[in-house]
Amino acid sequence: MNCPYCNGTMQLRDSDVIYGRSYGMVWFCENWPGCDAFVGCHKGTDKPLGTPANGVLRNWRKRCHGLFDELWKSRRMTRRGAYDWMAEQLGIPVDQAHIALLSLEQCQQLHNALIEEGCP
Repeated sequence: MNCPYCNGTMQLRDSDVIYGRSYGMVWFCENWPGCDAFVGCHKGTDKPLGTPANGVLRNWRKRCHGLFDELWKSRRMTRRGAYDWMAEQLGIPVDQAHIALLSLEQCQQLHNALIEEGCP
């Protein structure tokens, strides 16, 4: 897997490389810390949780997740319904409607849609 930002090789290492403490495995750019792209892995595997993200994209994803979770946790929609809504807003298949897979532009689009939907 190559880094989408600098085309460096993504390396699998323990997350203590990034956080100073282990939270499991991560794929991170060989040019770390100059290129700050990384993605965590599903627990006990080397399978990425999404796509590698730099600091800007990680911040947008966190912002979107907070608003998105409020959408279904407030019971305005079921969780499944919220994912269906996200897919519709972004014009993507439901199986691709995961914040960890979204680009910066998709995060910005989702953020705007969530604000229009009345999420705080």
